[in-house]
Order: sequence, then C-alpha cells, then structure tokens
Amino acid sequence: RPPRSTLSSSSAASDVYKRQVRRLHDIGRSGWWLLINLVPVLGFFVLLYFALLDGEPGVNQYGANPKQAAV
Repeated sequence: RPPRSTLSSSSAASDVYKRQVRRLHDIGRSGWWLLINLVPVLGFFVLLYFALLDGEPGVNQYGANPKQAAV
C-alpha cells in the first residue's frame, strides 16, 4: 500500500498539470507543449513566457476566453 505522501504529491502534480494545460489552451496552444519541460532550463523559460501571455480574445479551438466569458 503506497504511503499517503505519495498519493497526495501525485494528486497535487496532477492538479498542476491540469492547470498548465488549461492555461496553454487559453493562449491557443496544445497541452503537448508541456513536454518542452523535458528540455532543461529552456523548457522552464518557454512555459514561463507562455504563462505571462494574455489569452486569445474571443473563442479559439479550445473554447471561449475565460476573461470574456465572465463578463
């Protein structure tokens, strides 16, 4: 039986990945861009840059912009 810390850390990691994919979808990118994290240093900075971008206005292939949908 796995320890509770393993289950809670894997659950937290799953939530982080879900949020990152949702953010990538907001800017019109595929969730596959998370794999760039496998490239040391460069991957971190690319994803940081993507996180700082504003979402696409209107609707993209992944759905409506959450900022505009709330208004």
